[in-house]
Amino acid sequence: MISMDLMDRIPAGDNPYSHDLFHMGKSVGSNITVMFASHDDQVCDYLILIDQRTGERVRVTFSGGEKAAEKGAVFNAMMGGK
Repeated sequence: MISMDLMDRIPAGDNPYSHDLFHMGKSVGSNITVMFASHDDQVCDYLILIDQRTGERVRVTFSGGEKAAEKGAVFNAMMGGK
C-alpha cells in the first residue's frame, strides 16, 4: 500500500535543500524536486515531492513492513513531529 502525507510548506521559490539537510534529491523539471534518504543500492521506503513554485511538500511512503514504519516515525520526529 502506498500512502501520502502532506508536510509543512517551505517558502515558495526557496531551495528545498536549505530546509532539509538530511535528504538527497533530484530535480524533475524546473519546478519539482524529489528527495530521498536511500542510495541507489538501498531499498527506498519513501520519497518527498516538493513543488518549488508553491513550496508544497508531500511524503509518499511505500509499504515495507515494520522497518518502514520505524523509519517513518524517526523521520517524522526529525521533521517536527508531523
